[in-house]
Amino acid sequence: MLTADQAYGGLKPEILILIAGMVVIGIALEESGLAAAVTGALVGSMREVGPLTALIVLYGLTMVLTELLSNATVAVLVLPVAVALADSLGVSPRSFIVAVMMAGSAAFATPFGYQTNVIVYQMGGYRYMDFVRVGLPLNLLTFAVAVLAIRAFFPF
Repeated sequence: MLTADQAYGGLKPEILILIAGMVVIGIALEESGLAAAVTGALVGSMREVGPLTALIVLYGLTMVLTELLSNATVAVLVLPVAVALADSLGVSPRSFIVAVMMAGSAAFATPFGYQTNVIVYQMGGYRYMDFVRVGLPLNLLTFAVAVLAIRAFFPF
């Protein structure tokens, strides 16, 4: 049996620095203006499509970003994009906000999308491809189910 002290003692400082670094990258994206530029480009390119297509694109973008940065950082960065996108399409932002919430929580395909994944990755001795092999199909499944559920329970 593993005690709490043994578990905490097994954490490598590099992993803790990685977790902190993901948050710092998100702050840098916001402070540099890159996040605002991407928002403008996305909103501008989505004006010609319908709300469902825009929701799918937003969900996919959020899901991919969540695999690279921490989920909280992605939610903070993408939430204003979701609201601006819904506003530009003339629909309620509620479904777009729920999409960000769901996609931001679907960090299964890499060990870096969520703090717990990083700790399990390091402590459990898993390989990167273990996460991809199990997580990618799970991401795709949650993507499909989430979009269907959002359309059913949070109409535009």
